Amino acid sequence: MAQFLANITILLEGFAIAGGLALLYKAGKESSGLLRAAGIVLVSFGALTLGLTLTYYSLYWLDDGFDTVHPPMQMHGRQRHGGDGPDGMQHGGMQHGGMQHGTDTEPADAGP
Repeated sequence: MAQFLANITILLEGFAIAGGLALLYKAGKESSGLLRAAGIVLVSFGALTLGLTLTYYSLYWLDDGFDTVHPPMQMHGRQRHGGDGPDGMQHGGMQHGGMQHGTDTEPADAGP
């Protein structure tokens, strides 16, 4: 889902840049300062946000953030991959002592 949202964001930023370029073209034909300013704002902010989106997209991709449905969690300054078990594997249940999936009993490590 995160990759889909990033792709939508990149697409919308491309539309902003294209719209800004269209405004700059029209401003050149009509000698309009206001259209020129709007075009410059659209192109510059579109390019800036596209650069930032691509940077964070790349960092997220390098950190294997798109390999799972759930995003990786930050814990104590280092990356946590995988599931909620001590070995990083998915063992079912909720992460904070909730009910396990498909059972009516509490996890074995839950206190009284």
